[in-house]
Amino acid sequence: MTSTQTITTTATAARVRKVLHEVFVDLLGLSTFGVVDQEDVNRWVDDLQYMLTAGALSSFELRAYRGSTVIDAWRYTVSDDGSLSTGERGGGIDSYSLRTATKVTVAIQKRNGLTRRVLAEIESRGWTRTVESLAFPTTERRVYAADGYGLIREKYRL
Repeated sequence: MTSTQTITTTATAARVRKVLHEVFVDLLGLSTFGVVDQEDVNRWVDDLQYMLTAGALSSFELRAYRGSTVIDAWRYTVSDDGSLSTGERGGGIDSYSLRTATKVTVAIQKRNGLTRRVLAEIESRGWTRTVESLAFPTTERRVYAADGYGLIREKYRL
């Protein structure tokens, strides 16, 4: 007996672009306070556009560090099953409180079963390793959605 599984996704370049605009707003606040360079923000958004449109990510995390300690973090979980109908505006990250952060990074969690072409493109953009998700409870849920596709942003309670 054989079985097949069909996975339907609502990810399109236009929907991903619309949702990523809200993530850009999140990151722009960090850039305004000098916590991250605008060049990094632009590169991250461009790379995330590719990876999300390719269906390569299950989630990604924005992490702020002081030294080697994570002082604040947000998880963005992909929802591409058509269940998100309304979304909110980006922002709401207290950038001022992060002004003492020494660095900000984006960590990705790739999906299984990606093609070699997609994996090679991700690696060529410098995303050579997947970082384990943080294991803390989350608060402050915010949804960024476009026609059934979206990201669910949750703040970690560290």
